[in-house]
Amino acid sequence: MQGSTPSGDAASPLNGQNVTVEGVVTSVNTANVTDSLKGFFIQEEGIDADGDATTSDGVFVFCDTSCPTVKVGDRVRVGATVTEYRSTYTYPASGNNPPVTVTAPLTTTQLTAPTVTTLSSGVPLPEAASIAPNLPVSQRERFEGMLVTTTGTVTSNFTLGRFGNVDLSANRITNYTQTNAPSVSGYSAYASNLPNQTLRIDNSSLQQNPDPIYGLNGQPLSAGNSLRGGDRGTATGVLHYEHDGFGNRSGSNFMYRVMTTSAQFDPVNPRLNAPEAVGNSNLRVGAMNVLNYFTSLVTSNTGCTPNGVGGSAARGANNCEEFLRQQDKIVAAISGLNADVLNLMEIQNDFDKGSNSSVALLVQKLNATLGAGTYAYVNPGAKVGTDAISLAMIYKPTAVTPVGNLALLDNRFDPKYTDTCNRPSWAQTFQSNANGGRFTAVALHLKSKGSSCSGLADADAGDGQGNGYKARENAATVLVNWLATDPTGTGESDILLMGDYNAYAMEKPLSILATAGYTNLFSNSSYSYQFDGQWGSLDHATSSASLATQVTGQTKWHINADEPTVLDYNTEFKSAGQLTSLYAANAFRSSDHDPLLIGLNLTPQTPITPTSSVSLSPATASVNVVAGQSTTNTINVNRSNYTGSVNLATSVSGSGTAPTFTVTTQPGTGNSGALTVNATGATAGTYTVTVTGSGTGISDATTTFTVTVTTATAGPSGIVISQAYGGGGNTGAPYRNDFIELFNPTAASLSLNGLYLHWTSATGTFSATPLALNDVTLAPGRYYLVQCAAGASTTAPTLPNPDQTNCTFNMGATSFKVALTTSSAFPPSTAGSVSGGNVLDFVGAGTTANQYEGAAPAAAPSNTTSVLRGGGGCTDTNQNNSDFATGTPTPRNTSSSVNGCAAN
Repeated sequence: MQGSTPSGDAASPLNGQNVTVEGVVTSVNTANVTDSLKGFFIQEEGIDADGDATTSDGVFVFCDTSCPTVKVGDRVRVGATVTEYRSTYTYPASGNNPPVTVTAPLTTTQLTAPTVTTLSSGVPLPEAASIAPNLPVSQRERFEGMLVTTTGTVTSNFTLGRFGNVDLSANRITNYTQTNAPSVSGYSAYASNLPNQTLRIDNSSLQQNPDPIYGLNGQPLSAGNSLRGGDRGTATGVLHYEHDGFGNRSGSNFMYRVMTTSAQFDPVNPRLNAPEAVGNSNLRVGAMNVLNYFTSLVTSNTGCTPNGVGGSAARGANNCEEFLRQQDKIVAAISGLNADVLNLMEIQNDFDKGSNSSVALLVQKLNATLGAGTYAYVNPGAKVGTDAISLAMIYKPTAVTPVGNLALLDNRFDPKYTDTCNRPSWAQTFQSNANGGRFTAVALHLKSKGSSCSGLADADAGDGQGNGYKARENAATVLVNWLATDPTGTGESDILLMGDYNAYAMEKPLSILATAGYTNLFSNSSYSYQFDGQWGSLDHATSSASLATQVTGQTKWHINADEPTVLDYNTEFKSAGQLTSLYAANAFRSSDHDPLLIGLNLTPQTPITPTSSVSLSPATASVNVVAGQSTTNTINVNRSNYTGSVNLATSVSGSGTAPTFTVTTQPGTGNSGALTVNATGATAGTYTVTVTGSGTGISDATTTFTVTVTTATAGPSGIVISQAYGGGGNTGAPYRNDFIELFNPTAASLSLNGLYLHWTSATGTFSATPLALNDVTLAPGRYYLVQCAAGASTTAPTLPNPDQTNCTFNMGATSFKVALTTSSAFPPSTAGSVSGGNVLDFVGAGTTANQYEGAAPAAAPSNTTSVLRGGGGCTDTNQNNSDFATGTPTPRNTSSSVNGCAAN
């Protein structure tokens, strides 16, 4: 019935005919209609096998929703129609595009519309055929529907937690450009052979997020019983051709898979609780990816960080539960590395927040764990580049001292360094406190392979380097030229570059560096990352020739790449029990890249005196204040090798009666001060105040505030924000989406054309792309409803006829800031009262909101309440705390009843 298949995908010679067959049931997959194959497998008993190696002795019986009660070992007679089934699945496309249907490349022979009679039970099963995991795909159909057994190495565990699958291969599969120079023809041959190299081991269910999950030694997966890349597995089951079962999304792979009846995995690649030794070193230098360590959280923040909610601009933990789990893992990993100098990748780019920056908060947690003063951080004092993530450097001040200046490489040095694709690189020279030996640490994070770099035409060329290859090549060339200029000003030739090069060992960036004399300290057999079941190193350490002789050892601590992703800090897609069983506050799966560690035995040098300096941030800022009101602004003091007292003083320029500027909090030996702007008695206008920080033995540092004083308006003068709601789709929410409601309280029709909405978290800086309002003229007393991001609930009602639906703001239920502006320029970020400039209206909601109109923010909303302007939108005294109250969300649109304001 299956027919002879010497090679490839052959249809049954009986396709479409009715047949009657007898066989023994080898596997039943009818557990439920949703998550099963809706059928069972039968196979010829061993004595009845035809002995033809090119024909399968098994077949799948598809019974849909009318499956009989059969069990493994039953001998059955089946009357049915032979069908060549080509599987498909459909998933929603992005935007408004039509759904996408994916069709299987190969067909599966099956029996459909069966009539089944059980003849006997307890029949011995046929012996499973032994097949290798790298059996060519063209030879697999001859085993389709049969019991098979296979043994191999785990080369992919990426889908283990989500879909219950692992891939076995003869040996781990090495990424092409890890060991081969880029080549179109070579990579094409490599890629075309990849399907022949692996065999998927399936848990025999189409269910997503299974519980339990395969682990080692026949036990379920847990935080203490991982299933790592490189471990060995033996699986027995029926060979079947199908996709992964999650047909409601893209990426589900059609492939041959063993639908297991048993699986055993053994720990060939056990965990190491500490990195391997790096020789007899006097310094340890590391690099570690912290996978989006953000202290501005995505959806909610109940006080675990001072930085509120970042919404769509945040990339890390969703909430405090996730953040604390993430932070504990990162702290465990850094503690285990025990590096004296450590480059960090993928940390939030918020250095302008001073002691509340993400790197400062991470160091605080490290020191609380390891002891006061264990780590310090190199402080640039301002955001570095334009990306949401940045590099960072931390170090042990008892072991080393930064000398020279922190140098940052971006496109100002050379436009070929595209810093909108590559993150700006850092260079800092460190001096050993023990013997004066010095080296320059360089941290880099080059363009990812996920997309091309705009303007460079460097989409994937098919040579194995992926997208963005020109951006990475150019960056490597510019790095060499930059380092030749002695950017830290120390004259140091011992240079160590470490970080995420996003290039495998044989790609162009590594060869460019090697030609310039920077040697890769790791061999091509090393790995730090797993992608699509392929292994290689995106993370490298390259050393100048003079430093290479002082290297005592190097290692990659395999705490991440080998581990299943489901063991990370995230709480999505896990059962209540798995939230505990799959998590431990240890180093394993603290990120997706493995950290690097280098041992150095630096040659003694005559110590140089480190330069002491301070800088103030923000470097510049705009402040808007209404005459008669006041606002207070934080000034961060960023220190380099200076622990003395810093005093702040002000000077003012401008025409008119200026506000009173008072340093209400002096930094002293701390890291921040406060400047209060009191506009009582001030006249409208723009004033410039320069704040100067001074200390003994250091050069003065300055920051400049541009202060705009506006006159308070007696009544409404334009469109206002009448209501804002951020709990859409949360637990108990009355609506599925967040929304912002606008209102025209005036007596004239007003156009929304040219107006923009902005949103950020309660303490965030406005950085999300503003929403341009539609070209609509709003009549007096009319509302305009803007629908924003949806929450998780799909049962909450949709908004009633929103007027605009392209808003993606995910505002947060309990606090946020929303601004209505007359241009796309971001509103000011200085804390306190906001008015003037391009700001037409501003609402700060929640007790933690650090910007607002008037004296204080509006009260905190919730999942079930919004903030509503009094009088249905008519009350506008420029005081958020009195103009707004919380109440049941009442979204109104342009079709709602007119609300005429009496004051008009």
